[in-house]
Amino acid sequence: MGIDTLNYIFVGGCERSGTTKLGFDLSNLEGCFSAPEAQFKSYTFGKKLEIPILRESLKNDFRFRQWGLPAEEVYDMEGEDSFEDILRSYRSYNKIPGQAFVDHTPENFNFYVAATRQKKDIKFIHLIRDGRAVYNSLKNVIWGPNSPERAAFFWMSRICPGLISEADGRLFVKRVAYEDYVSDRECFPKLVSELGLIENISSLGRLNVNDYTNSQHLEVQNEPQPDRINAWRANLSKREVEVFEHFAQASLVLLNYEPLSVADSNYRYWHRYYWTMIEEVKRIADSLRFKARAKRV
Repeated sequence: MGIDTLNYIFVGGCERSGTTKLGFDLSNLEGCFSAPEAQFKSYTFGKKLEIPILRESLKNDFRFRQWGLPAEEVYDMEGEDSFEDILRSYRSYNKIPGQAFVDHTPENFNFYVAATRQKKDIKFIHLIRDGRAVYNSLKNVIWGPNSPERAAFFWMSRICPGLISEADGRLFVKRVAYEDYVSDRECFPKLVSELGLIENISSLGRLNVNDYTNSQHLEVQNEPQPDRINAWRANLSKREVEVFEHFAQASLVLLNYEPLSVADSNYRYWHRYYWTMIEEVKRIADSLRFKARAKRV
């Protein structure tokens, strides 16, 4: 039995950089569809599991449960790998006709190398946002770093795979600045054109933000808000900005984000102990909240 072509658009970048928003907007286009984040690609993308083993793994994966697809409804759909089997099962279960799957999982560039071995058309979008704005947003979620030092290293480590993939050249990788995306009206149409998509709005494959992350993505369905670009300037303390820039200044400059302070040579170990103590207290509290919320899924 022949099957239709299924193409992927992987939107990746550091968490809290707007990947869900961009994924939502792309999933509204004709021929596109999306789903909640797919961290379970770690054991399904580029790997073909036996269906009983795959179903058992998915049953115990709370990320997969966000998709609203019963594990028993996942079949061998003649996909290139188990992830494609899941996608085709999801599309069939929800009667979605789209052929371009928009995946907005932030960690998508971790799968770039595996994607180079796939036969299907896979395009990547690297969404980059000012690290200080990312830290300002991370402070409000229960799973992210709570101190400017750890946030700086978190941000740099998350954008690294995308930057390396940009330089590789084997697959289509388009870098998009979050600030351009929300403030430049021509940014999205240009991106759609480069992806070879049709800018007709369709609600067939629209991304539904799941209950687990709904509180974190309240603005996804709204129009982009340019005033949020610099909200971090008012929300972060002067010291938080100084510490963040102390560790990430070179990365900020290379990505055309202007530092507000000079390199802080006065950052001493006792400062690190101070921020570490605050971080650990918040981390323990956040961990308990995270586990409680995961159990409710």
